Amino acid sequence: MNAPEFPIDEATRLLALQQINLLDTPAEKRFDRITRLAASVFEVPICLISLVDSDRQWFKSKVGLDVCETNRDISFCGHAILHDDIFIVSDATEDARFASNPLVTHEPHIRFYAGAPLKEPSGQPIGTLCLIDSKARVFSAKEQQELREFADMVEYEIAKVDQERLQEQFFKSMARTASILATLPDMIFVIDRSFRFLVCKEHPDLPKPQQEILGYTVPEILTNELGNQLVACLKQAFSTDDVIHHNYTFEKSNQSFEARYKKIDDNEVLVVIRNTTEKVEIQSEISRLSEVARQTTNGVVITDLDGRVTWINDAFSALTGYSIGEMQGKKPGELLQGADTDPATVAIMRDALAQQDGFNVDIVNYSKAQDAYWVRITCNPLFSKNGSLNGYIAIETNITKEKRDEELIRNSENLLKAVIDANNIGTWHFNIQTGELIINDKWAALLGYTLSELLPTNRSAWEN
Repeated sequence: MNAPEFPIDEATRLLALQQINLLDTPAEKRFDRITRLAASVFEVPICLISLVDSDRQWFKSKVGLDVCETNRDISFCGHAILHDDIFIVSDATEDARFASNPLVTHEPHIRFYAGAPLKEPSGQPIGTLCLIDSKARVFSAKEQQELREFADMVEYEIAKVDQERLQEQFFKSMARTASILATLPDMIFVIDRSFRFLVCKEHPDLPKPQQEILGYTVPEILTNELGNQLVACLKQAFSTDDVIHHNYTFEKSNQSFEARYKKIDDNEVLVVIRNTTEKVEIQSEISRLSEVARQTTNGVVITDLDGRVTWINDAFSALTGYSIGEMQGKKPGELLQGADTDPATVAIMRDALAQQDGFNVDIVNYSKAQDAYWVRITCNPLFSKNGSLNGYIAIETNITKEKRDEELIRNSENLLKAVIDANNIGTWHFNIQTGELIINDKWAALLGYTLSELLPTNRSAWEN
């Protein structure tokens, strides 16, 4: 048996794996749907989404296997991540690398293995989507292509890649498969060159019941201006390989939708329509917040769920030196933190965001010109009407002068104390509001006492 080698940049790969924050997390429907469907399509008893850690492979999603992880040194996936293409073992008993592997000689008695490497956004291979069978089999080029497309779906869920590209890859091979259509939240249609509905997924937002749409044309179903718009978009989709976008709103119901059109072949176009009413409302709310934020002299930054900047006000640009174009899509800390930024404070912010909580901190940031400044950050989560988290808003106040004044006061007090101590000067300080009397040992000595003999040092004690 040959244990898998480590990639040359293993340290970088492991860091990328940690940063996606999937290891040892609960099962998720978005991943389990994919493994269940792949196991059914390829007719295999085992399908896994495997993440290859430093000394183990851990299964984010699994079909047909009870264990959650196995050692990396006996893993097939450890070999698969070393390749860009699908890694195939047709019969493990005939392959010297795996014939004596305990996963072959014992449960689950692997014979056939096919693993598609999964990469995170920077391109590091972090694991695989793999198929396992206890019977040897040949894996065709068509099947390899289909497995790669399933792996692309997993990568999208991991990295939140561009939705258009995902849909294009997803529907090219599976658009006509009813089981896949049922897992998606959108209205989905396949329309031919005569603008006739060939496929229509049942959906509550349909203008008519499914059976009253199938077989009819767009103008027959939508006799208004919207029908004309859909026909124009369909014509455009048939003439290009690009995705065509179309947004529309029903004024009476105040419902907004986004339609995307993609040519499947010369005779059919895939149409995906999503209800974007909540998204439009969120954008409208952000616009109102933006107008308010423009009126304040404090820096204001709004981020998405991942903490990446979607908007900043002019005051934030003046404070940091960065324009909105330079900040958008980035996490503020990536640009603003530097050598004197306190890691403990950064950890406080990170932990609060992980819990979807707000925070209030003072921290040293750095401007685009690399000038250090103190800033007070008040950050709070932004929630939708139904209580779901949409992102975060942070108010940033430049407190550099405040911090410098505090330092000057501390330095002055320390200097005064040093002068008093060096010159044997007795001092006392009386707080009129609290009645507290503060004296030093030199003053007590001038009175012929030790400091402890004069305690407690308050007005009532001295009057008595």
